[in-house]
Amino acid sequence: MAGPRPNGCRSRPPPRIFAVVPEDQRRAIQFATDRPRFGITPLGTSHGFDPAGDLTSFVVWINSRGILVDPSPEALVYLEQSGVAPVDIPYVFLTHIHADHDGGLVEKLLNGGRTTVIASDPVFRTFVEKARLITAHDFKREGLIHHVAANPGAPVTIEIGGETATLETRWNLHSIPTNGFKLSFGGRTFGYSADTQYDPSLLTRLREQGKLSEAFYHDLMYFFWTTDGRPKVDLLYHEAGIPPIHTDKEKLQALPEPLKARMRLVHIADKDVPKSFIPRKPRLFVTRVLLPRAARLRQRILLETLSMVCYLYDVPSETLKELIRGGEVCQYETDEVIIHQGQVPKGELLHFYVIADGEVAVKDGRRLIAKLVKSDSFGEWGISHQRGFRAADVVAARPCQCLRFTEAQFRWLVERYPVILERIGKVRSLLPRLQFAQARARLRAGQDQSGPRSVIADMDTGQLSGFAIFSEVRGFREGQPVITEGDEADGFYILLSGHLAATVGGRVVGELSEGEVFGEMGLLESGKRSATVPVVSADAEVLFMSTQNFHALLHTVPAFSWSIREIAAQRRGVNLAPKPHH
Repeated sequence: MAGPRPNGCRSRPPPRIFAVVPEDQRRAIQFATDRPRFGITPLGTSHGFDPAGDLTSFVVWINSRGILVDPSPEALVYLEQSGVAPVDIPYVFLTHIHADHDGGLVEKLLNGGRTTVIASDPVFRTFVEKARLITAHDFKREGLIHHVAANPGAPVTIEIGGETATLETRWNLHSIPTNGFKLSFGGRTFGYSADTQYDPSLLTRLREQGKLSEAFYHDLMYFFWTTDGRPKVDLLYHEAGIPPIHTDKEKLQALPEPLKARMRLVHIADKDVPKSFIPRKPRLFVTRVLLPRAARLRQRILLETLSMVCYLYDVPSETLKELIRGGEVCQYETDEVIIHQGQVPKGELLHFYVIADGEVAVKDGRRLIAKLVKSDSFGEWGISHQRGFRAADVVAARPCQCLRFTEAQFRWLVERYPVILERIGKVRSLLPRLQFAQARARLRAGQDQSGPRSVIADMDTGQLSGFAIFSEVRGFREGQPVITEGDEADGFYILLSGHLAATVGGRVVGELSEGEVFGEMGLLESGKRSATVPVVSADAEVLFMSTQNFHALLHTVPAFSWSIREIAAQRRGVNLAPKPHH
């Protein structure tokens, strides 16, 4: 028998057991071109007191883009399982700030994902303050959150994929400020009660006692249906949590049949809903389609994907549309080889590819060179510079969808925009060096977790490629300053090779090794250089990015924006003291 635990020791909670998204339900949402024009995918339908169920969270799809409602950490896992790219979930709706409703948003932001948060002003302010207290990050100031105010009495118009959806919210009867909502798009409406206590006799009594205004009472009673019980929505998710601050499911069972037919219970454990009970729960992961996918959306989705390719960022949309018209959409299953390493057989056509959805692995034998995701491309080098020879295998790491283009289309494109060849060559030249610097930075971070983390440590291959395009290589000799204290900040640097020192007033205050970023504080604060950084090795090479390109990258790569600000804040507090002498 185990002895007593020492004072202060606590047992760890059991690890969370995640469900597995069934293949047919995963395939319904994994590719943007297959998603509904308007639909809902439940990613959890229970509450925090149910060890067997997942927290209530779901995605509302509009034109193949998602609004993730009350994100749980489990919801993020299920979206990743399903192959949904983070860029395809640009919005989060927060109904209120309880841990079982906002935990996934904190996790998403800590991973560097820029998000538009739709919430009422009180809910948003509370979230920002809560996140600051538990993470020490001000996500709003750091540029990772954009707030769309959704206050009761002021309908909000949201533009998604060239069309608009209308959002209406109400205040709920709950322990903290909470909002339910209705979302209308394309002539259909979805409603979500969020946490609330729907109890007609209680609400009537509170109104009669003067504790509820007439308007508040009306919203609590008739936001989703009329006074005579006719539904105002095509589908309603209504919570049925543990009373008294939640809704007793029996109160919902007493509603008219036409309304119950459009209602699904959430925030309740499966065991608490008998099989014959009406309204029933939605089936986990099964997407409910309110408007089917439209053929005209396909080109728009593919155009958006192509426009995000790092070397095509400024190519006119009409040119990209012409390219798409001549291309082919191909699908590949996990472990399927898309490109074989080596010489291309005589007579076989050459192609290059852009990933529309999914993930591929670039391999040299068993060695993994890179993982590529949505809007990354491959195969160009075997056309532009090493014609007919493939330097690596490219294998589908999960089910993926790619745009495939011929050699003739590639040459048509670069004939119109020759700078594309220059950008491809630049990525090819700098990417391995950035990946090496990244590996060094990750190793160093693992050895010293107290120091500032390199901005490139967490970049993916596409972000590194974009970084390469926006930058230039500069060389320096021993003793030569890369930046000088007091000069105007005109750019910032990543050290590719060599060793540098940082001095303030002639005193050494720090050292820099491969993969480290420096010079960024002057850009962030629009000031002068706060230190001199000379070369202390025989020579050094740095990657330089101008102020203009720096701000362009902050806008296009949110993970970079968050990391650069974190590093600046850490250095502001860590590296002001002189380096101790030994």
